[in-house]
Amino acid sequence: MLNLNKLADAADFLDVDFIKVFRDEIKEGYRLHRKPWEFTMLTYGLSKLGMLKEDKIGLGLGAGTERIIFYFANKVKKVYATDLYDPESEWQESRFSVDEAYDQSPFPYKRENLEIKLMDMRRIDFPDNHFDFIWSASSIEHVDTKQELINIFLDVERTLKPNGILAITTEFNVTKTPCYKKNFICMDKKLLDEINSKVKKLNLVENIDYNMMDLPANKPVSIDCHEPHIAIKTKDTVYTSISLFFRKKTNGK
Repeated sequence: MLNLNKLADAADFLDVDFIKVFRDEIKEGYRLHRKPWEFTMLTYGLSKLGMLKEDKIGLGLGAGTERIIFYFANKVKKVYATDLYDPESEWQESRFSVDEAYDQSPFPYKRENLEIKLMDMRRIDFPDNHFDFIWSASSIEHVDTKQELINIFLDVERTLKPNGILAITTEFNVTKTPCYKKNFICMDKKLLDEINSKVKKLNLVENIDYNMMDLPANKPVSIDCHEPHIAIKTKDTVYTSISLFFRKKTNGK
């Protein structure tokens, strides 16, 4: 069984349960690439944690028109997908009006279970204790400061129900040189420790597996390379994707 909290690894694409999710459930074409890995891990983990059920309500942050918003709409009571939707957006996934976004599913879905909403993830416009699960696929890092990122976690903590799940994938810096830039705050062990110390009610559901198998497909490629990849190298850093699942404490426990 795959660890839920882990670095992306090309070996995951050989796991039977992983294959079933990306091929049969979310119907991703086979690409040895970080993005389908992220969608698959979020779906796999939320299912394992009991969140993809008919009585659950979920929120996607920076969700664009990712295929998993439509998949989740077929599984749960209600899905709210949020982003800064704009036909002129720099991000391909959100380069639609809200009305257009509903038409981007690669498969049939329960339209009545999905609400697409224009919202900045830095200000979650929902009441306290509202969602059973909240997810984000490589979006939360696109802020300008570490504090903005921490504030997203605090707002998630506020809007999750007790025992609710936060499921995220984000870029993770595996080198010792921090990468905190405008519009790109790359997660690392130190920043994760800081988040854990400041966001008191969200606990990781298990320890993080930081290992990657020594496989050619795991070797980092240049940031200028547009081919499918698992890890990327820049002048100063190497980063890959990480999946992280947190559970909100119940009654302070």
